[in-house]
Amino acid sequence: MVIRPEHIAAATMAFFAGITCGCQSREEGEPAPPAAEKKQYPLVLLSGQPVTVQVKPSAVDLAKLREQIAGAPDDAARLLVGECIYKENKGGVTSIRVFAEKPGAGPMTSIEDPHYIGSIVPGVEAKQSVLMNLAPFLRRQGRGEWKDHAPESVKITFVLMTEAGAEAHVEIGKVAMDFSRE
Repeated sequence: MVIRPEHIAAATMAFFAGITCGCQSREEGEPAPPAAEKKQYPLVLLSGQPVTVQVKPSAVDLAKLREQIAGAPDDAARLLVGECIYKENKGGVTSIRVFAEKPGAGPMTSIEDPHYIGSIVPGVEAKQSVLMNLAPFLRRQGRGEWKDHAPESVKITFVLMTEAGAEAHVEIGKVAMDFSRE
């Protein structure tokens, strides 16, 4: 499957169409919200420090997730990684490796690992969004660990790969699963 710019644009628009800002101002002295309510994005990736995020699909997409795990061959399953912004030393970034259900992944984790989804390579734009094919991983899990029990979310781990000795800083604005057929 070839991912074209219009696919990314359509998925991004569909994804962001349902998002509302949950920001509220606090009065002075009012306690901060509990940790579970704190903002998850942007994810901050630093050299040598993998970051894992729990991606939970909507109720409609949860049914599609379960169909994918069961082996539905015709459905699309993509991971949308939105708004990657290279904040510091973009030239030192070689890629961002992406793993599913492997929170212990790090710079030494092989791309031959069955949990490896793919890599994001810096583009010419200051901000980029990427669609990654999640279907092969979901089908493998459906034949293995998830055969009898499909999860309600998927852990995604990002590993910032840099040139030897280079320090870099990348922010990711959003991560979501997309099951649209477009």
